[in-house]
Amino acid sequence: MKSLKELLIQYQAGDAEEQVYLDHIKNFLERTDATAALSRSNPEGHITASSFVMNRSGTKALLLYHAALRKWVQPGGHIEPTDASILAAALREAEEETGIHCAAVHDGIFDVDVHEIPANLEKNEPAHLHLDIRFLLKAGNEEVALSAESVSAQWVSLTDASAFATASLERMRRKCLAMKATERLITKG
Repeated sequence: MKSLKELLIQYQAGDAEEQVYLDHIKNFLERTDATAALSRSNPEGHITASSFVMNRSGTKALLLYHAALRKWVQPGGHIEPTDASILAAALREAEEETGIHCAAVHDGIFDVDVHEIPANLEKNEPAHLHLDIRFLLKAGNEEVALSAESVSAQWVSLTDASAFATASLERMRRKCLAMKATERLITKG
């Protein structure tokens, strides 16, 4: 498995906004110790792993309503010391949050994003950044078993643009539609 830095070197951003995020993440990794880059105690922020989970036919994406953030998001979260790679972290997080076993559509990065996480007074965490590395996953089934972090889950058709309310989700939706148009979305059986 390739290192995160190798994956980032090979990755091409989909648009100008995503290029800003990619440059930010690369700069962060250049000036931050590897352990601190993954640490939740880093006051600036840390690398996270998430995924855009598609159903088997590649027509729907799974969105979760995050209880603390109060918005629809893709599955994802923090990297644990036991994760063998950033992709392994994304796969673990997807399964923990949805109860669905997923497989990577390909081993490369699908999307990157940098977003602020508000302060959490209960956990005594200040506002910080999540430098999110995202992978495209295919679900083994569509039966969701939610974790405590999410209050709802919904399989949303890629053609329903209104369901992808954030620029980040919309960007991933557009990428999937482009891939589907070229028959590259569902590559593993």
